[in-house]
Amino acid sequence: MGDFARGALDPDWPVSLRNGVWLHRKIDVFTDAHPCLLQARRRISPERRRLAGIILDISFDHFLSRHWSQFSSQLKTDFIREVYRDLSRYRGYLPAKMERPLKMMVEQDWLSAYHSIDGVNRALDGVSRRFSRPTNLLGAGEEIEKNYADLEKDFLEYFPQLIGYVSGLQMQLEIE
Repeated sequence: MGDFARGALDPDWPVSLRNGVWLHRKIDVFTDAHPCLLQARRRISPERRRLAGIILDISFDHFLSRHWSQFSSQLKTDFIREVYRDLSRYRGYLPAKMERPLKMMVEQDWLSAYHSIDGVNRALDGVSRRFSRPTNLLGAGEEIEKNYADLEKDFLEYFPQLIGYVSGLQMQLEIE
């Protein structure tokens, strides 16, 4: 929801939803300025660089899926089930433009599909079809495949730092 909700956080939202969107925004700022992401962005071809944020976001979802047990003791399948349950629980608060992608996400189990490079390619191609104007995002999975080892290295350097950053933010979250 953090990618869809704009402006001030609605005080009528449940505290956990406000916390999640606030945290998402903080993570985006941290990520956008992180040296590993700036380096990873340069790995994307100039023709697709303006779409690098989307490409890297989905590629890092892939690497997180591949290295899940390195970062979490929770089973990945349990985590994915919880995410889908939470999305359903908060459906009434979600912006209308999020309904269709959310429905597709759950039906097609995108979070599990990110584990394979084919799933990543399908996700990128799917995102490309949601743009109102043509983009060269279609086929962008080749950017990941071409730079796979370097992007994986970027992710493995970045993600532990993100975990540390988020741990520091936990003290600032509202309490329910």
